[in-house]
Amino acid sequence: KAPALQPETSASFRVPMSVVTQDEGERTPLRSEGEEATLHKPQVLVTDDNPINRLLAVRMLERLGAQVAQASDGQQAVDAVAGADFDFDLVFMDIQMPVLDGLGATRAIRKLPGSRGQVPIVVLTATSSNEELDPFLCESAAAVLVKPIRAEDFERALRQHSRSRGKEFSP
Repeated sequence: KAPALQPETSASFRVPMSVVTQDEGERTPLRSEGEEATLHKPQVLVTDDNPINRLLAVRMLERLGAQVAQASDGQQAVDAVAGADFDFDLVFMDIQMPVLDGLGATRAIRKLPGSRGQVPIVVLTATSSNEELDPFLCESAAAVLVKPIRAEDFERALRQHSRSRGKEFSP
């Protein structure tokens, strides 16, 4: 009996497959022997001071196949984007947070050099007030998601705004 996978465990499988063409009846391998499929796992940062909202976002994004880092305030988000060993594909940013709010964090990220300052940022908010959202749109936010946010909203944001859009990703 195979051991059960734990929720935090990942596994990879290799399944050799062939394509049979009707005309020739020949079997053509989809991949050469030993070649594995490579699916991109978008590198995402979720920034929200509410631990429950952050946990829900992380779980939904992980189920969509993303690698997720977390920040609980805007300064942590800026530090994460500036100091990571890689470029994030997408940042989800709450508006109202302690230490440094979402607008201040977005402005600070935009001042970072090179591609780090150009990371797509999707705003997370509990309000759809134009007065609150206009400054973000002026700071080049990619999109706005109004809470409560569903898995479909995160998936759409990943597909439309992530630097990895167009690449195949899978849960």
